[in-house]
Amino acid sequence: MSFNPFGIGLQALSLFGSALLDPKQIQDLQEHRFRQILTHAYQHSPFCHIKYQHIDLDTVALIDLPVMHKAELMGQFNEWICDPDIALDALKVFISNPANVGSLYLGKYVVWESSGSSGASAIFIQDEEAMDVYDALESVRQSKSEFLQHALDPLLLTERVALVAAINGHFASNISFELAKSMRGYFASPFTSISILDPIKKVVEELNAFSPTIIATYPTAAVVLADAISDGSLTVSPKEIWTGGETLTPAMRKYVQDRFNAKVRCSYGSSEFFEIAWECDAGHMHVNADWVILEAVDKNYQPVPAGQMSHTCLLTNLANRVQPIIRYDLGDSICFHETRCACGSNLPCIDVLGRADDLIKVPSDEGTPVSILPLALTTAIEEATGIFDFQIMQKNANTLIIRLPPRSCLDGNAADDMNRCVDAIKSFLKTQGATHVRFIKELNSQMKFEKSGKLKRILTQH
Repeated sequence: MSFNPFGIGLQALSLFGSALLDPKQIQDLQEHRFRQILTHAYQHSPFCHIKYQHIDLDTVALIDLPVMHKAELMGQFNEWICDPDIALDALKVFISNPANVGSLYLGKYVVWESSGSSGASAIFIQDEEAMDVYDALESVRQSKSEFLQHALDPLLLTERVALVAAINGHFASNISFELAKSMRGYFASPFTSISILDPIKKVVEELNAFSPTIIATYPTAAVVLADAISDGSLTVSPKEIWTGGETLTPAMRKYVQDRFNAKVRCSYGSSEFFEIAWECDAGHMHVNADWVILEAVDKNYQPVPAGQMSHTCLLTNLANRVQPIIRYDLGDSICFHETRCACGSNLPCIDVLGRADDLIKVPSDEGTPVSILPLALTTAIEEATGIFDFQIMQKNANTLIIRLPPRSCLDGNAADDMNRCVDAIKSFLKTQGATHVRFIKELNSQMKFEKSGKLKRILTQH
């Protein structure tokens, strides 16, 4: 598989048609695709075959199917996948090699891994149809103003786009960006990737040298870059700031928009489905309900009515046929709007409470504050230790509390796990020029959860 303009074009035409459907017709299309993906999963995934063997697939309601969980699926990965040529051990070897970032597994599959924000990592495989759908959704499903702005250049061939993110692993944003770079023609304007793990000073220098017209990054990183605009160290003038991967609050949006004097665009996606929702001109998130199903549910996985924030949400991917994702516990809290959006789209609107770790600041070796981006810090710990279940709380300006629950890592003992975490944090902070931070170790500790039940892995003490 490679970039398929014909396949993307066909999906884009289909999306234009879907835009004309009323809510009932969208629901009917969703139901049709759901039955297709359910039948395919039963026929080709040994895991799903066992799960659904006593169920009438022609009549069962979605809400009556069992819920899928990341740990269970990764524990039976080879049985979960629909292609018997895919094996987890070989896949791990493939993604462990940085040279394979942007390459196709078995010459036909796009592979990315999740960051482990819910306490465990996972590997996700996308087939050609799924990638065509994601690319088409990204190109077509935009606010009217953005769509018109890019109508003559949907592939952004004239734009200088900079991705500021974790670029050293097989993460969805990084992989999709590398694929986009590879499909661009010789005469197209360049794309560049900048590591969020680098010191902010280096990130700013690289952005100044590249002079992007579009910056794609995380909301917390966008805030730090806006700070750099304010102090004069960052001198770029992008037209747009694209954010994702974390919750973008109204205050963050206004701050970034005002400092850059640029439009801030927000999207909602995940490793399980890359383009879940898009933002309209009215500022609302519209679910791509013709290709993905989201269920707002309580802690017992029972439906939550529109207008009420859910405990979690369940995702069903209607495009991916190699790795069935059906009623998968995504972990995000969502709320469906009760009324149709004023923008005119019939696609349902949601509010999302996703990842919302705190931005912390510690003193540099020179005595000035250094901003520590939460996604950069968690990625550094995960990559260095293989530990995903941890929490870091800033007690004061130069003290961090490190918490590990029982059995945070399958290998080694708790004390070793803690020491490896602290060493990874020290190593990362050293790259940021902050080597005088103190650490308080709390083994077998109770994690601090938000009222919503979500775990913040990086937080400040209030």
